[in-house]
Amino acid sequence: MKILITFISPSFNELVYNEVIDSIRKIESGGHELDFIWLTGVPFKGEGDKNLCYNLERARQVALTLNYDYMLNIESDIIVPKDCLLKLLEVNADVVIGLTPERYEKVKTFLPIQCMDWNNNPDSMNGLLNNKNFEIKGCGGMALTLISRKVFNEVPFPIKFPCDFCWYAEVLKKGFKIICNPSVRTYHIERCGRIAKGLESVLDFWKKYIVINQILKKPWYYGIPDKWWWGLTPEKFLEELPKHLNDKKLWSHEIIEFEHVELGGGSNPKYHPNLDIIQDKNVDYVIDFNKENLPFFDASVNHIYASHFIEHFTFKRAIELLYDCYRVLKVGGYIELVIPDMEKGIINNSELTPELSRIIFGTRENEYQYHYSWFSQDLAIFILKQIGFKEVKISDERTGKEPCFTIVGFKYI
Repeated sequence: MKILITFISPSFNELVYNEVIDSIRKIESGGHELDFIWLTGVPFKGEGDKNLCYNLERARQVALTLNYDYMLNIESDIIVPKDCLLKLLEVNADVVIGLTPERYEKVKTFLPIQCMDWNNNPDSMNGLLNNKNFEIKGCGGMALTLISRKVFNEVPFPIKFPCDFCWYAEVLKKGFKIICNPSVRTYHIERCGRIAKGLESVLDFWKKYIVINQILKKPWYYGIPDKWWWGLTPEKFLEELPKHLNDKKLWSHEIIEFEHVELGGGSNPKYHPNLDIIQDKNVDYVIDFNKENLPFFDASVNHIYASHFIEHFTFKRAIELLYDCYRVLKVGGYIELVIPDMEKGIINNSELTPELSRIIFGTRENEYQYHYSWFSQDLAIFILKQIGFKEVKISDERTGKEPCFTIVGFKYI
């Protein structure tokens, strides 16, 4: 069969994500003939839905002219699984869609649009939680949509009254069958940099919510309705959580954000919350950085500060932690690191002085005060840029026999 994959974006650069393009490139064809069309026309300034339908209609005309059997529409902020096409083709329906979580920043929930209360899909929650196909009787969205030829042959994409609701209403009016296959689960990239993962995001949210309550010196169950946790330990609460996911409130709790977070601040931090591996009255949360990632939700922190911290880990673990810092930072947020300058330390010390020894080995006062990685300014800049940080620069440096530098990098999408 011939299948036309359509991808619509405002331009070749704006709101185009590498994760999306990579996922499309990996779509399994199953022996079918796949062609790809990327449309970027924006003739209607400031009218996103109208431009989307305009481009979908252009793609439809191509599909009709060149006799395609199906159109597979993928929106520009949707990460698709590699087997999405083959799983959608398995369903006997005229239109088949995957399950896509809404953007939390837009509607304050991770529920898929198909499961919203205002939508007319009564079997959606049962389908979501039990992985069963369900019929779409309202709106299914355009995030990942497989459309058969007999549908796009009869139903154009509306430009006069442009929206997915109007298109779905017309498809249903003509008696076509629309099915959602909930085993095809996409990810939705939010403008703040968070990736909404639906059920995965919900379960991850509650794991982090409990930890954040502890960081804020609150009971672990603070802000959680009594009926969800009463008589349970945190571990038991998380274990039983999947049993209660039909309660839509679980999908829609407030994400806690932080202006500053310090890593490894010890007994004299510059900012709070301060996370460290040691117990201290000024440490807000004890964490083993060698084994655990940061207990914050994606895109929820504005500024991460760490002084003489990253060099205490192997290069592999240091880079993993920096990637995790990137994950938790908001768009426009930044990381600020103070790091011993290995290159200048060697230049400024003609022999193994106590100062150079501290740069190379650490103070070695206890098991946590050893150095396992070493950085020059150029290497630190290179690593942050490779991770994805922008406007990376050295903002300050201390000279002498024990030199160090401060480096900052911003997260932009």
